[in-house]
Amino acid sequence: MPSTLISNDPATIRAFFHEHGGKLIYKPMTGASWVSEDKALATYTAAIGEELLGNDASLSNAPGIYQPLLDKSYELRVTVMGRTVVAAQIKSQNSGGYLVDWRANDFDEAMGYARYALPEAIERRCLALMQRMGLVFGCIDFVVTTQGEYMFLEVNEMGQFLWLEGVNPELQLLDCFVQFSQSRDPNFVYDWRRPVYRYREYWESMEQRGDVDPPAHLHLALPRTFEMRE
Repeated sequence: MPSTLISNDPATIRAFFHEHGGKLIYKPMTGASWVSEDKALATYTAAIGEELLGNDASLSNAPGIYQPLLDKSYELRVTVMGRTVVAAQIKSQNSGGYLVDWRANDFDEAMGYARYALPEAIERRCLALMQRMGLVFGCIDFVVTTQGEYMFLEVNEMGQFLWLEGVNPELQLLDCFVQFSQSRDPNFVYDWRRPVYRYREYWESMEQRGDVDPPAHLHLALPRTFEMRE
């Protein structure tokens, strides 16, 4: 895990900043959004410099989460259902405005998402964490640094996951989730060989019937390469 400070004390925050060589990120304790007629704004993780640390009032108004700015190679979203671990590589360092926080990408297909073979030792630790916390479902976020270190960020017990299959059909998360739910088995292990439910097929069938418009990321992510399967 990266070194972490949760504080609203200006002196403590500035000391933490200098301890880590002036390379720090800030995360709000709670996300916020503003929606107007022409645009929507939201709070994301942001890199901060010394010029932002001079206002004591801003720092002390509310506690924030402060961590070192990691030298990223790529990021991982790991979805755990029972004893099944599905890892997706998020190529957040390709380009664009999401180098610090990939959630700001608006499903940009140029970023790239791929199924990822998680090292066995990391997978065991993910499952041990889930067991220790009493969770049978969760989405775990990692940063993999340029030195090859796996840096754990968080586990979200209500994390979103279907969008990953929306941008990459190889991530059979809908079918996995349906079978996991039907099994009622906390030790569920998914069989990848015979998927029944496919996320894009569902939305394309609904669109063809005129029942509903598909999510935006289905238009953005590789629409010409998707093939319907029986």
